Amino acid sequence: MTHELPTDSVRSAPEHTLRSSAASPHVLACGTPADFLAVLPHLLGFEPRSSLTIVRFIGTRSREALRMDLPPDESPEHVDALLDTVRTALGSLAGEDHDSGSAPDSHTGADTSAEPTAPVSVGIAIFTEVRFAGGGPPWQRLAARLRARLPRAGYPVRELCCRAPDGWMSYLADAWPRSGRPLSELTLAPIALSAAVQTGAIPDQRTLGRIQRAPRERARAVHAALGACLQDAPVLRQPPLGDPGWLARARAIAQDLRRTTPLGPEPTARLIAGLRDHRVWAATALGILSASILAKNLRSGSVAERRLAALPVDDPTPGAWSLHWLLALLSPEFTERSRLVHVRARLAEAISECPPAHRAPLYALSGWVWWLTGIQSVADQHLAAAEQTTPAHPLVSMLRELISVPSHIARVEGPAPARPQLEAPPPPGQ
Repeated sequence: MTHELPTDSVRSAPEHTLRSSAASPHVLACGTPADFLAVLPHLLGFEPRSSLTIVRFIGTRSREALRMDLPPDESPEHVDALLDTVRTALGSLAGEDHDSGSAPDSHTGADTSAEPTAPVSVGIAIFTEVRFAGGGPPWQRLAARLRARLPRAGYPVRELCCRAPDGWMSYLADAWPRSGRPLSELTLAPIALSAAVQTGAIPDQRTLGRIQRAPRERARAVHAALGACLQDAPVLRQPPLGDPGWLARARAIAQDLRRTTPLGPEPTARLIAGLRDHRVWAATALGILSASILAKNLRSGSVAERRLAALPVDDPTPGAWSLHWLLALLSPEFTERSRLVHVRARLAEAISECPPAHRAPLYALSGWVWWLTGIQSVADQHLAAAEQTTPAHPLVSMLRELISVPSHIARVEGPAPARPQLEAPPPPGQ
């Protein structure tokens, strides 16, 4: 049985941040395995748990950080499945380099002198809840397989280390205490303190995407406003194309989701009611990708409006237009991930205040937004929550397939702080 693993892919330096500022990205030079392990959570943007994390380097500069769930155990079946996922993820990123036709570091702005042929390598860290407990490092078999097989696949290993609740170590070291080294060497490392100044406090992975319970009075106010909204926005499986109100509702919802402060009960109710209509959901998603799409291309009464109104959620016919096809076409081109922070926050608030029976479209949109951000594991959690409230919801079923691969892969086929960029530690023995 194959062990399915969500893969989180985090850009070390978001493209739009660098393009909008002449300042160079904050580069953190890793001189030791402790430096690499200490700064990784700041690069990811969260504290990983039970995770395999991989940083891809081109030359000495980082490009992306990948996070995957650790398998249940180190059996050959589970380890081989994880290694297949690692190679596939790294291969997709290498393919993206080739498709871009640019020098490897040109899109980060970090090292414009780098040549397209700069060597690729990886730094790997295992974050585990299994303790050393004086018995040596955990996950030794997995580490040995990674160390042996990734270089054969074209990815030399620059660093391979582990952080457990009671210590840390590098698997590449010649000698190491069986109980590991103290974690204080990571938390008090100067590079970790420097990274914290740049990124601020970072959340624990276990809290990412968590929906908090709404205050009782606030939930009651939203429920009261929702009753009237549901009468005005009934769910229609085959909505009439002549209704001019759906596009205006989508524009308003997309604008509300980009707000930096919480919405009032009435706008929240309109959001909940509006997203039940898949036309509104589709146009809202397009508005999240680009506000200009709605403003310039989807005018009331236009051919584009009528075509989007008639667009099915999914269509298995080869070459057929559908919402699935449209998102698969447009999502990989989206690079401005950090501006989705407010969208995620507004959706989380609306979900917490929404009656469970109406949450599926909100969870679906939230899952898609988290996937666009690069955090595939949270996207999977939100779609699972939607399936619990509304099994076989068409939007959720469509997104299940869409998020099965990282968002950067083409298959048609205050804002978040910029994450630091790493300079790789020297190869072992140097």
